[in-house]
Amino acid sequence: MQQAVLTRAMFRIAPGKIRRVVSFDFGRNLGWAVLEFDADGWPRIITSGCTRLVGWNGRRFSDFASVIEELDAHDPTAYAYEQVTWTQNQGYSWLAMYFGQQAVLEKAVNELYPPDVGRLDIHPIPTGTVKATLANDGKASKADMIEAASFLKGQRIGTDHEADAIGVAVAAGRKL
Repeated sequence: MQQAVLTRAMFRIAPGKIRRVVSFDFGRNLGWAVLEFDADGWPRIITSGCTRLVGWNGRRFSDFASVIEELDAHDPTAYAYEQVTWTQNQGYSWLAMYFGQQAVLEKAVNELYPPDVGRLDIHPIPTGTVKATLANDGKASKADMIEAASFLKGQRIGTDHEADAIGVAVAAGRKL
């Protein structure tokens, strides 16, 4: 991807109310981001990063729940995650991790925002949509995603997991 192709305007969404999205790229290397869209639709990354979840599965899920609680302090209006299609070459441990994290996210959001308080939506965003939204190409490479996310953040980001989480947040902002 060429830097000249990237413009701030390509990340803008329709004007409206302020929206704040907490997003995730599931996995042992958990990408996460908190993105805010102002009333004019301009995005701002509040925080983003990648956390390595170590230990056995129960510990990883517990650590993920702690990340959710920490990011919830940013007062989100929605949550989102990258919805991927499983292939057999990814293995069953990957499958267990993905669906386990999805279940932990659902449980945490239901506990933080029960229906009587005002349930927050969780948006699954397909991988192709994440790539097309952030890098203008539904089959963008990891390098293209990192470049586009770095452009939006205003500094070089560390991993493709963080880039994917930023892309998820931008795509979810367009859905809200």
